[in-house]
Amino acid sequence: MEQNILLFTILGLTFVTALSQLFLLILNSLKKNERSKPSDLFSPYYEKSETVLHDAQIKANKILTNAELKGIEFIAKQKLAMDKLITELDVQIKSLEEKLIVELKASMDKTEKSYQDYLSVLEENLKHQEMQNQRFFQEKTQKMIDNSQQIMSAFILDINAKVKRQIDEEFALVKNELDLYKKHRMEVINKNIIDILEKTLEQTLVKKLSLSEHSEIIFQALEQAKQEHNLS
Repeated sequence: MEQNILLFTILGLTFVTALSQLFLLILNSLKKNERSKPSDLFSPYYEKSETVLHDAQIKANKILTNAELKGIEFIAKQKLAMDKLITELDVQIKSLEEKLIVELKASMDKTEKSYQDYLSVLEENLKHQEMQNQRFFQEKTQKMIDNSQQIMSAFILDINAKVKRQIDEEFALVKNELDLYKKHRMEVINKNIIDILEKTLEQTLVKKLSLSEHSEIIFQALEQAKQEHNLS
C-alpha cells in the first residue's frame, strides 16, 4: 500500500514539474514575441510569473528528487526486507523440509516395523496352519492305515475262516472216506480172518491136534492174514 502511494506521489510531482516547465517555455516564447513590442504595463507581471514558475520548478525538482530518493530508499528497504524474508523463508522451508524428512523417516520406519510385524504374524500363522495341516494329514493317514489294517485283518480272518472251513470240510470228507475205507477194509479182513479161522478149525478138528498145536496154527493163520492185508 505504501509503495503504491509513493508511486502515485512521484507520478504527480513529475506531472507538476513537466507542467511548470511547459509554462516556462510558453512564457519564454511570449517574451521573445513581446520584445519586438515594448509593453511596460505587463513587464512586471511577466517577470513575477517567471520568478514564481522558476521557484516552483526548483521546488518541484527538489520534491521530485527527494521523492525519488525516498522511493529508491523504500525500494532498497523493500528489497532488503524481501531478501530477509526470502532468507527467513529459506530457513523455514529448510527447517520444514528437515522436519518433514524426519517425520517421513519416522513414518517409514513405523510402516516398515508394522510391515515386519505383519510378516512375522503372517509367517507364524502360516507355520501354525502348516502344523495343523500336517497333524490333520497324519491323523487322516493314520486313520486310513487303521481302517486299511482293520479291513485287511477282517479280510484275512474271513479268508482264514473260509480256508479253515474248506480244509475242515475236505478233512471231514477225507476222514469220512478213510473211515469208510477202514470199515470196508476191516470188513474184508474180518471176513478173510473168519474164513482162515474156519479153515484152520476144520484142519485142527480133522487132525485132532493138541492145544499148543492148535494155538500155533491159529497164530500162523493170523500172521498170514496180516501179511496178505498189510496189517500191523
